[in-house]
Amino acid sequence: MCAVDIYGEIELLHFLPLLRMVSKEPNLIFWDLGCGRGKAMIAAAMSNKNFKKVCGVELLDGLHELGATSIEKLCKDKKYTKEMFKLIKGDIKEIDWSDPDIIYPSSVSLKV
Repeated sequence: MCAVDIYGEIELLHFLPLLRMVSKEPNLIFWDLGCGRGKAMIAAAMSNKNFKKVCGVELLDGLHELGATSIEKLCKDKKYTKEMFKLIKGDIKEIDWSDPDIIYPSSVSLKV
């Protein structure tokens, strides 16, 4: 029997109420550790106007590229700018993510 990776992401139905609950202060910095395709980052940016910066870190090349593409598409809407986002391709153990107000550590990939 061989191992198979199963990739998962946030469910907006459950994630958005959490964001609203913890993000009532202005000028917050949100970090998603293991951001995948950037779904949580985009949800944070769109959920309210209290985030001045939305950041994410992804280790896997393909997911990082999908995240960058998603953010680029969102920024075509003039309400969002690329300066609001910071997407890093790398390992969370090797980068500086010391400035967040809110951290979402996501690890929903499984080996079965």
